[in-house]
Amino acid sequence: MSIIKPGHVAGLALLGIAWAALSTAAPADAPAAVRSEMKSALFRMMDVDSDGIVTKAEFDARSTGLVKELAGRDPDLAERFLLLTPDEQKLRFDQRFASIDANRDGRIDDREWASARPSPLLPG
Repeated sequence: MSIIKPGHVAGLALLGIAWAALSTAAPADAPAAVRSEMKSALFRMMDVDSDGIVTKAEFDARSTGLVKELAGRDPDLAERFLLLTPDEQKLRFDQRFASIDANRDGRIDDREWASARPSPLLPG
């Protein structure tokens, strides 16, 4: 049974992009089950074709879209990212994807996703 209600996935996706792309993890005082469910919900959202794998193309497309959505929630952080050149943005996504893709096969499975640690796209 999921702790997260289906209607909350979109909101959690915005929180999750912070984990996936901008390194703001779930609040430290959030129960482990909630943090785990947030990561799982974001994985399902990033997995566009629902095949259990997040490809680089899926990761890039979803991350870019979520960064733009984040502009309404944290305009300063989003603006800093969007001020990067397209090449710098791509480099940041490439680095983040590589940090999650533990076996370097160019795909992220649910185990790699679950064990990934937050890392920033933008320096503090």
